[in-house]
Amino acid sequence: GIENRGEVKIQRDGRLYFYDISVEPMVDDSGNITGISCAATDVSALRHTESLATIALHYDALTGLPNRTLFRDRLQQALGLAQREGVQCLAVIHLGIDQFKTVNQCFGHAVGDKLLLDVGTRMSEVMYEIDTISRVGGDEFLILVHNIQDSQDAAPIVRKIMESLQQPFTLIGQEIYITVGIGVAMYPNDGVTADELLKNADAAMHRAKEDLG
Repeated sequence: GIENRGEVKIQRDGRLYFYDISVEPMVDDSGNITGISCAATDVSALRHTESLATIALHYDALTGLPNRTLFRDRLQQALGLAQREGVQCLAVIHLGIDQFKTVNQCFGHAVGDKLLLDVGTRMSEVMYEIDTISRVGGDEFLILVHNIQDSQDAAPIVRKIMESLQQPFTLIGQEIYITVGIGVAMYPNDGVTADELLKNADAAMHRAKEDLG
């Protein structure tokens, strides 16, 4: 017999439920359809687990920001769009907090975690929603900047980020000041692939941190 199968999504009491539904005609001895049989299996737990797995795969557990995997995906999408539509520039900004290990050693990891959260929040406040801010491990963040015309446009963006992070962070009742190293790689001047841009932004960030001493 012919079997139709699909999944339905039902909202009830503010929650989403997923059901795997199969519908099959009931046929008598003469081959006439006398009715249908319908079976529904609740697959909500499976879908919820899949959703959590997707979040874990793409987002940083501490800050909730995109992680390196999602950042790379978005960068590759942006590069594809840039090449198709002739977009002039994109910027990849790599940022690292100086002396972050010292903060962890002096104040403990809970304070270090709070600092990372606050840094992510501040950058989110000064960047546009279209831009992607990600935490890529330790004290390092990556930012993908859209809608810039040329390499000169990156300078005010970097300055805006620096100024937002120069204000003190209040942690355990104390004001803590941080400095950061920032490296910038521009498409297409510094690379036309995700790997080239990420490598060059990382190298520029480490040079900046060395210059700070």
